[in-house]
Amino acid sequence: MLRTGLAPDGGLFVAQDFSPLGLDKLGELVDAPYQQRLQKVIECFPTTGLPSDVLRPMIDQAYAHFNHTDVLPVSHLEGHHYLLEAFHGPTASFKDLSLQLTAKLVKRAMDSTGKPSLLGVLVATSGDTGTAALEAFSSQPDTFVIVLYPLQGVSDVQQAQMLTQAGNVCVLGVDADFDWCQNAVKKIFQDTALISRLKEAVPELTLTSANSINWGRFLPQIAFNVSGYCDLVRNGVVKLGDPIDVCVPTGNFGNILGAVYARRLGVPIRKLVCASNENNVLTDFLESGRYNIKDRRFHLTVSPAIDILVSSNLERFLHLLSEGNSEAVSELFNGLRENGEFEVKGALLDKVQAEVAGAWCDEENCLATIKNVFDRTRVLIDPHTAVAKNVADRFSPLSSSSASKTPMLISSTAHFSKFPHAMLKALGAEDPSAHIKASVTSPDPRQPSEEDIKYYSQLVSAIPSVLDPLHKLKPKNTFHPQIEQLADKPVLHTTSIPADHDVLVQMLESFVADAAHTANN
Repeated sequence: MLRTGLAPDGGLFVAQDFSPLGLDKLGELVDAPYQQRLQKVIECFPTTGLPSDVLRPMIDQAYAHFNHTDVLPVSHLEGHHYLLEAFHGPTASFKDLSLQLTAKLVKRAMDSTGKPSLLGVLVATSGDTGTAALEAFSSQPDTFVIVLYPLQGVSDVQQAQMLTQAGNVCVLGVDADFDWCQNAVKKIFQDTALISRLKEAVPELTLTSANSINWGRFLPQIAFNVSGYCDLVRNGVVKLGDPIDVCVPTGNFGNILGAVYARRLGVPIRKLVCASNENNVLTDFLESGRYNIKDRRFHLTVSPAIDILVSSNLERFLHLLSEGNSEAVSELFNGLRENGEFEVKGALLDKVQAEVAGAWCDEENCLATIKNVFDRTRVLIDPHTAVAKNVADRFSPLSSSSASKTPMLISSTAHFSKFPHAMLKALGAEDPSAHIKASVTSPDPRQPSEEDIKYYSQLVSAIPSVLDPLHKLKPKNTFHPQIEQLADKPVLHTTSIPADHDVLVQMLESFVADAAHTANN
């Protein structure tokens, strides 16, 4: 399960069963550190097969270099709204919370075979997963990472993080959107002829994924809202057993599915709200039961990590609510692949709507939310958090006259300094790097050239100048140190490709051969 990523039939692995925590065990975690809370959650799922004395050192090592001692702290934003700050890892997004551990779990699973191994990690990213996977896996021995990202679909900082990543890695900008990249990864895992060809050339090779289609990547996300609830109890915001509301910005449905499982474990979540941007396919599905992408326009937004139309983890969600009816879920997603749509009705739709509510936020309101929150609180929130905050305001308004307001825990999934251009636009400040980028030709995926490095180098070098106006605003919250250090790193990757699966396969086969040669010498 951890080694292969996708199931043999192209579906996603799920937990056959798990053990609820219950309030008593939750209470035991209130004063515990995040690492202990995470371990307890993982032990509820008989998936890793690791004894506690092996698992705990791996967890401790995974979170040793986070920028906050609490790893995943909760902070008060305003009124009864709180932020679950998931951005204190090395790449400044919530993906670090999973992938720093996933890398160690997968490596342990590989080593347990007792055979020589070469691990290949194939990743599609809308921005944050790629940077976090590169950071987590690139330093591991006998491991290589290949990342596909949409050339026009990530922020400059996200792109710079990937282009400057050292190690045995291949970073490919693709002239496509995230959904094309994600479908390409799935197609590769399902291409038995290709996998056989790769194994014949490199017998010790195992390919896996670091996307949330991999259960080992998804599993740690279940601990997020378990930990958030424990912090609210520890801080006296609620008493053990009192309910909270949770709002999560999501495109691939993994982070919010983690909250669904947290509720199943015993966290008293009253409302669970799915926040989307203009790519609001999930909102429409939650309201109508119809998932339709065939007539839907894809939008590039200032919240690129949720610029997704095909939400992979929805498959796990429907499998859970249908009580493991794999045949019915497979039929739905075959319909999505073949016809661009599916629909759930009746009792299953009732369960979906009872479990999760949804709403979306357009670009104008996302940017306005960043400014309004800053004006009121002097806290800078990134565009993804702003999407969630805007939606949370509708489900849990601050102006409510209710005497007892249920706390709303908003997932703050990325650090604001990853999206400086959007932040400056929202705050009405001048963007000092605009003239630099405008003077350089953007790379052409149809004809990559030596000029690409000039474009990428200037992109990276512009980061300090674009962050400086944000510094001058003197926000309450601090800047992420790794983002500010990006300009000191050299650009190492300049390759871009068209949206052509055959070209991608050629690149993959070539890089695998090179990686195997490097590992054996």
